[in-house]
Amino acid sequence: ATDGAGTGDTTGSTADGSYADGTTITLVANAGAGSVFDGWNPAGCVDGFSLTADTVCTATFTLDTPAPVDVTALTVPSDGSGGTVECLPNPVSYNGEVTCTATPAKGYVFDGFTGDCTGNTCVINNVTAALSITANFRREPATTAAQPIPVLDLWGLAGLSGLIGLLAWRRRTQR
Repeated sequence: ATDGAGTGDTTGSTADGSYADGTTITLVANAGAGSVFDGWNPAGCVDGFSLTADTVCTATFTLDTPAPVDVTALTVPSDGSGGTVECLPNPVSYNGEVTCTATPAKGYVFDGFTGDCTGNTCVINNVTAALSITANFRREPATTAAQPIPVLDLWGLAGLSGLIGLLAWRRRTQR
């Protein structure tokens, strides 16, 4: 007999499954695709046990759940000065989806992903192996801000006019 969420089959010493007392029984559990053999119930039903009474041996199969997969997120420049990258969830479930987000630091711009993810966005589906993703940042181009042109208001013009008049008067009086 079989039990559990997984699939599989069992075979024994004879085709009909009937045995005389004292017979040594050979049991084999074969897990189906995506399943693992988890053990026999009762515990005495092990390969090569001696039959002493009517016994029903049940093989338990469970679904094979692979371990979560790690995502290594790196940044360029490597000291992290250009910004940060976060990949969630991390670790990601086997066959799961991971999304990475890059955030540039002040004075930097995001320049795309490289590694197991390329381009400006990073969403990976059906993750089955460890990933290495790099977020690339570069310095923002230097910009020269336009300098405002000084403008004189009415008082500034009056003062400038007075100063020019004073300089002209002084020049005339020094001759």
